[in-house]
Amino acid sequence: MEKAKEEIIAELSSNEAKFEFEAKQLNQNLQDIIQNLNYSDILSYVFNSSTNGKIEVLKIPSNKQELIFKLATSDRPFALMKIGDISEWIKNKLSNYEIIEKFDNESIFRNLNNNEDISILMGSRSFYEGWDSNRPNIILFINIGKGTDAKKFVLQSIGRGVRIEPLPNKRSRAVYLYNNQEIDKDIFENIKDYIEPLESLFVFGTKADNLKEVIETLKQEKPEVLLGDLFEINPAVKDKDLLIPVYRDSDKIVVEEKDIVKYPIHRDDYEMVKDYFNYIGDKIALCKFDCDVRVLNKIKEGFNVHKNDYFIETKEQLKINNPEFLLQNIFKHFSNKTKEFQTFKKLDEEIIHFK
Repeated sequence: MEKAKEEIIAELSSNEAKFEFEAKQLNQNLQDIIQNLNYSDILSYVFNSSTNGKIEVLKIPSNKQELIFKLATSDRPFALMKIGDISEWIKNKLSNYEIIEKFDNESIFRNLNNNEDISILMGSRSFYEGWDSNRPNIILFINIGKGTDAKKFVLQSIGRGVRIEPLPNKRSRAVYLYNNQEIDKDIFENIKDYIEPLESLFVFGTKADNLKEVIETLKQEKPEVLLGDLFEINPAVKDKDLLIPVYRDSDKIVVEEKDIVKYPIHRDDYEMVKDYFNYIGDKIALCKFDCDVRVLNKIKEGFNVHKNDYFIETKEQLKINNPEFLLQNIFKHFSNKTKEFQTFKKLDEEIIHFK
């Protein structure tokens, strides 16, 4: 560990350790923090544990894309893998690890922004587009090439890595927020010497020369034209108000609407939850799930007579294999109140892209 610290500090202290897109050096405080790190800090802040332990692998039922890693000495995971299909990876790479199946079907990746336990995210081109997160702070590219695909991959990955959010819904550096009086002075004074590394993206690669070449190419590319610059304001409507619709809660619930929003469900799950519902009967379902009688009667029709009026069956839908959980969600879905149009109002600050 001491050797690794020496190498990192030496690299950060060199004259080449500068920001790629800003003409300044890295704050010295980061080197001091690294110098003072010890093994217990790594266990605590990275692995969420106070002692050593074997790595355990957790598999989410019915989820073929995610694997969770934790130490046996901790109840909290430290890493997540998201790839196209975990089956082959488990077979070829994790044969010596114990695979433990979790009790719930909740996706960890989907809630990554709210899961502070996950320190390491691993994947193969599965999370560089289509998701938004302010958490990536270090990116390690393994065996990255130099072709067009590599450039696209690096560009989009870095685009996610540079996203910051010092305060909820405030995506600017802390110093700018402070200058705009959006951060209290005392708070800013306490964090100003330490926040720079958190607002920076550190990029590493096993093929450093390839990565450097890709980044240099990206820096030389012509900047994209901002989409907003391509629009012209129509003078005929320049001084007109922009009206937006206002909705209110309807007196009706979903199951009472003329055009019912159907519940999507896997075919096997439908048969399973239907059998479960018919087995427990109306009275037990009413007591167990505290459901609306109106919903109960309609769901009974959906399970026995008018299935297509209330359900959409597809093989593509995620298979849950939990009839009690499914029935609870079905009751909740059809008990929701819908929205109905009320009036129009002048646009105030409902739509703000940048501020």
